[in-house]
Amino acid sequence: MKYFDMHCDTLYELCHQNESLKDNQKLHINLNKSAHFAHYAQFFAMFCGTAEVEDDADADHRLTALLQTAKREFSENSDHLKLCKTGADLAAAQNERKTAAFLTVEGADLLPDEAALARAWQAGVRLVTLTWNHRNRYGCSARLDQSEGLTAAGRDFVRTCEARNIILDVSHLSDAGFYDLLRTAQRPIVASHSNSRTVCPVFRNLTDEMFREIVDMGGVVGINLCPAFLHPGGDNDGADLTDIVRHIEHFLELGGEKTICMGADWDGIDSLPRGLESVASVPRIWDALAARGYDDTLLDRIFYDNLAGFVSRWL
Repeated sequence: MKYFDMHCDTLYELCHQNESLKDNQKLHINLNKSAHFAHYAQFFAMFCGTAEVEDDADADHRLTALLQTAKREFSENSDHLKLCKTGADLAAAQNERKTAAFLTVEGADLLPDEAALARAWQAGVRLVTLTWNHRNRYGCSARLDQSEGLTAAGRDFVRTCEARNIILDVSHLSDAGFYDLLRTAQRPIVASHSNSRTVCPVFRNLTDEMFREIVDMGGVVGINLCPAFLHPGGDNDGADLTDIVRHIEHFLELGGEKTICMGADWDGIDSLPRGLESVASVPRIWDALAARGYDDTLLDRIFYDNLAGFVSRWL
């Protein structure tokens, strides 16, 4: 099978641990674990961090460290991995039998001005998650206040990102921010790692209306493997493969056949659902869906083709 995932925090962990992307033993992702896929593509997030960004100098320090980590790891693994900035790059990586690596920023706290955004774009960033769990100059997180939307600076930031062909991501953004973004954006938006709020009623998940809006505009939604977002009370051992299937099936009922993809949040969550240990376990999700009668065409869409098609159209 081919596998394309929309979100991981592996670079952040590599930045703070003495580990390598190729053969680390502690993380969900390494290039040896993904070698069995017919093709593997991954959006690698440069995460702003759990502590609030103090000021512009702190943002620059954090961004610099993450960019240096990405440059080092991608360079050291260039025989097996290709930094991709466009849909054409994705196709080239597949033809060369290399992992396709896309860069993102999770938490626009790292991008306090247009110069920082230009620097990130030059390095290859093609997707930005507007907030993490904090409030920043552009908007508010779902964790803090669902009624607080984008700021005037946030709406300007959206327009600047779109002018640079950068995809906007609503995962972690407040409900009001989601709808402000809908009114501002001229291109499809994505939820890189968000599930169904109907199936699991937590603040980080999408309402049915939000999901339909993303479907209607041609965006994609990545299924998050965080147990707390899969199953009520699902921290630690409370979620399993059946919960992942429930979220996918609910989104299919809402017309998401061409919208659903994977955004597992590898290395950004403390535990995985029972039955999964790392990216190498993904075929078990395929098997669980196949056992429900879903055919290979649909499964190919969920695990690769929907996200690859989106990237090819918009990057």
